[in-house]
Amino acid sequence: IPFDFFLLLSAYTLILKAKYMKKVFHYIIMLLFVVLLGTSCENRYSRHQLREKPNYGDDFFQSSLTSLNRTIESYPNDAEVYFQKAQLLLKLERYSNAHITIKKAISLTPRNKDYQRLLAIISFNQRNYKESLKAAREAEGLGDTSSELFEVLAKIHLIQVNADLAYNNVNRAISANPGNPSLYFTKAQVYLLQGDSSSAQSHILQSLSMDWESANAYETLSHLYARQGNSEKAFEYRKRLILMESKGVNLLYQTGMLHLNAENVDSARYYFRKTIQKDSTRTEAFTQLSKVALLGRQFDSALYFAEKVLQQNSMDKGALLQKARVYHRRGNYYSAVLQYDEVISIDPELAVAREERDEAQYKLSNFRRTQQERKERSTLPTLEPKKL
Repeated sequence: IPFDFFLLLSAYTLILKAKYMKKVFHYIIMLLFVVLLGTSCENRYSRHQLREKPNYGDDFFQSSLTSLNRTIESYPNDAEVYFQKAQLLLKLERYSNAHITIKKAISLTPRNKDYQRLLAIISFNQRNYKESLKAAREAEGLGDTSSELFEVLAKIHLIQVNADLAYNNVNRAISANPGNPSLYFTKAQVYLLQGDSSSAQSHILQSLSMDWESANAYETLSHLYARQGNSEKAFEYRKRLILMESKGVNLLYQTGMLHLNAENVDSARYYFRKTIQKDSTRTEAFTQLSKVALLGRQFDSALYFAEKVLQQNSMDKGALLQKARVYHRRGNYYSAVLQYDEVISIDPELAVAREERDEAQYKLSNFRRTQQERKERSTLPTLEPKKL
C-alpha cells in the first residue's frame, strides 16, 4: 500500500474520532505525530540501491573474529560460537582454520544439521569431496532441506560426473531458493554434462538476467557461441569477462590504497596480495607491498617486492626509488646513494629523489668522518704516566 494512502487514511480516521469524541486538539497532536513518523520513514533510496548488500570490509570481519575469540575464551564449550566463527572464517577464505573450528562445534554437538552442512561446504572448498559428501548426507539425514545443502550436493555430483544426481539436487536447490541466480548456472553445467548445449545456454542467460555477474558464466557463454559460429556474441561475452576481471582487480587495488592511506597496514597488505593473486603483472601492487613491508621494517621483504617489479620492468623508477629507500632506512648509505643516482638518471626532475639522495649523502659523509676520527684516535701514541 502506498504510504500516501496510509497517511490519508490515518488522518481521516483521526478526524472522525475527533468529531465524535470532541477531542480535536488531542487528535491534531496525534495527526502531527503520524506525519512526522511518515517523514522519518520516507524511503530516500531507489529500489536498486536497497538491493545492494552492505559492503563489509576486512576490518569488520577481523574485529568480529576478535570478538568471537573472546567469547570462546569465556564459553569454551559453546558449540554455537564455534559455528559462528567457522562461518566467518569461511567468508575470509581461511578454509583450514574454518575446518578445525567447525569440527570443534560438531565434537560438542554432533547431531546438528547446520554444523554438518557448513562442514560439507568448507570441505568442498578444500576439495575434500569425500568428507564433503559424507557431511552433506549427514545433514540431509538430520532433516536439512536448505538450498545451500542441495547446491553443494549438486556440485559434488557434478565433479563425480553423476549427471542424474546433480540434476535432481540442483532442482531441489532451486525449489528451495528460486531467487539465487548461481543455481541456474549450476544447472547449466549439469546440462553441459548431459550434452544439452541449448538448455545450458538458456539457463546461463537466465542467471545473468537476474543482475548477476560471473566470470565462469561469461567464459562458458563465449565458448558456446564460438562453437555455434557466432563470433560476434563470443567476442561480446569475452569482452565482458575481461572488463569484469579488470574491474575486480582495480577495486582490490583501490581498497588496498584506501587502507594504506588510513594506515591500516594489515588490511592494505591483504588487498594488495589479493590484487596480485588476480593479476601477477600488476606491478604497482608489488610496489605498494614493498612500502608496507618497509613501514614494518621488514627490509628483506621490501627489497623482494621491489625486485619483483624490476623483473618485469628494469627501468621502473618507483621500484628503484623504493630500493633506495630500503637501503637508506637500513643504514646502507653508500648503496642508497648509488640507487638514488640511478633514479635521478631516469628522471632528473624527480625532486624527492634528489632530496633523499642529499640526505643519504650527508649521512654517508658523517659516517665516513666518524670512522676516520675513530681511526685517528686509535693510532695516537699512549702516554705513560711519569714515575715520581
